[in-house]
Amino acid sequence: MVFLADEIETEEVDANTLDNELSLLGIDTKVSLIKIDVEGAEYLVLEGAYETIKQHKPFIIIEFRPSRLKFLNITEDNFSLIKNIGYVFYSIHPDGALKEIKLINEHIQRGYDEYTDVLLSPVKLII
Repeated sequence: MVFLADEIETEEVDANTLDNELSLLGIDTKVSLIKIDVEGAEYLVLEGAYETIKQHKPFIIIEFRPSRLKFLNITEDNFSLIKNIGYVFYSIHPDGALKEIKLINEHIQRGYDEYTDVLLSPVKLII
């Protein structure tokens, strides 16, 4: 399917970071889980939630498509922000099993076109 530029509708929306939004709303409840599904902007969401993540140490579930991250040149460095505060990455298999991901680059470089769920855990899990 081909779209011409004048056929695509666009809409401007306001965007904010999780850190700013929680502050603006005066929410100080513990954040225990963050779910991210943003089609390649995962790093930007993690960056915008950094203080919340650092303070509350929530579990984080990210859905991404390795081929998309590869296309966007997302690398290990983009996730070092979270790894540096002790997070451990696990792929979530369809049967629910977890497998630790030592290098996110290996996961991305495979370039699978299927969506992958990844658990970011503030502690190393016994699996």
